[in-house]
Amino acid sequence: TTIYIFAKINFILKKFKNDFNHKYNQLREIYFSNLPLSELSKIFQTLESQVLKRWHAPIINDYLCMIFFGILKKLTEKWITKDNTNNSLQNDLLCGEGDIESTEPTKMLMKIAEKIDLGDPISRQWFIQSTPIEIWKKWKHSTTPEQESLEIYHLIKSFLDLYGFRCINELKLEEPDLHDDPSFIIHAIASYVKTKSYSIKSIEEREKSIRSQAESLIKNKISGWRYFVYFWILNQTRKAVKNRENLRFSRTKIFGIARHLFRGIGTAFTKLEVLSSCQDIYFLTVEEIMAFIEGRSLSLDLKPVVALRKNEYAQFRKTPPPPDRFVTCGAVGMNCLYSQVLFDSTLSNSKSTVVDDPQILMGTPCCPGIIEGIVRVVESVQDAYGINGEILVTARTDPGWVPLFPTCSGLLVERGSLLSHSAVVARELGLPTIVGISGGLMTRLKTGQKVRVDAGKGEVRILT
Repeated sequence: TTIYIFAKINFILKKFKNDFNHKYNQLREIYFSNLPLSELSKIFQTLESQVLKRWHAPIINDYLCMIFFGILKKLTEKWITKDNTNNSLQNDLLCGEGDIESTEPTKMLMKIAEKIDLGDPISRQWFIQSTPIEIWKKWKHSTTPEQESLEIYHLIKSFLDLYGFRCINELKLEEPDLHDDPSFIIHAIASYVKTKSYSIKSIEEREKSIRSQAESLIKNKISGWRYFVYFWILNQTRKAVKNRENLRFSRTKIFGIARHLFRGIGTAFTKLEVLSSCQDIYFLTVEEIMAFIEGRSLSLDLKPVVALRKNEYAQFRKTPPPPDRFVTCGAVGMNCLYSQVLFDSTLSNSKSTVVDDPQILMGTPCCPGIIEGIVRVVESVQDAYGINGEILVTARTDPGWVPLFPTCSGLLVERGSLLSHSAVVARELGLPTIVGISGGLMTRLKTGQKVRVDAGKGEVRILT
């Protein structure tokens, strides 16, 4: 079966992309807030049957990606790094693949920043000194904007048309996206201009250099049939990882459609006074929403249901995140009320890397580089505004964080793996990165501390 899937994977992916893009391009043109509930219900049913229930291709590619990534890891350990002197070699070989769709939004913002920085000095000064709200308000309401300013406005409008579905926590439908508030990308562009962090060429050259050095090491280590086998596995891994990231980008796009579709339903429910706010729609299940639209609902007043779930969600937000690995049985939900059970009992299977030096934290090498600098510890993306060459430290990232990466000198992530989004994009941007850092990264480090990062070894040394 695996051999058959491998032989057909190119055909499977091509068909999926063609079908997906056709349906996505139709849906993205719809303004959901103007449609009646009956029409919105039909659109959801179409979305579910023609897109969401045909998500086989990404799952199949993930299966192949795990297989080839695992084989590459084994071969690298067995044939190349027997002495464990190069922990990041496998990741270095995956750098610079190119054609990663999720990096395109950031590169487009970098091009806009370059145009602003090299353009009219007065317009540049106004852009970096004004707030995002002031900038957007002037562009939208000014009757006679300067020609260069108008050109930048249209470039950002084009960006929003292509990538406006992106946002922080973009796989949570309740989160506002860039269509609602473009402040994040305007802030990112201003940061690129201030720090001159918009050279795509230098990023690509660094990627190629890392990849080239890693390939040279392989060529010096193995020859004959091992050489051909290793590079064949490497090429399959590169292709699978790239496809995996691009298919994830498709997932983000369809989540953007779903976000606006359900918000349209929420707007209609609010007009009917079934809900107090269109955002309350996200506290209902899909079945509850469709049952109400179709006249099958057990209740005509959904406000008490929403109020109950809002209260439960508020309690959930106060609880600490669970450990990376744990085992449960029986009434699993009850453990949410007693989170200490997950940490203090034998249910926890969490593993961590232990080192003797208390000033050292260890993680998984992702993209190499040795840097020494000040850290910026962020709980939310707003904490990272104005970052200027500092080392970004966070518990986790998601695709919406990527525009911050060009203005960081390094990235340290408490959770994540070598195939996580932050890892893949960091490799493509040549950003020294360590993921999966154990030992209490977010509690041990404070903003302003100085650290030395050896991303090739996965080591963070606290200096101050």
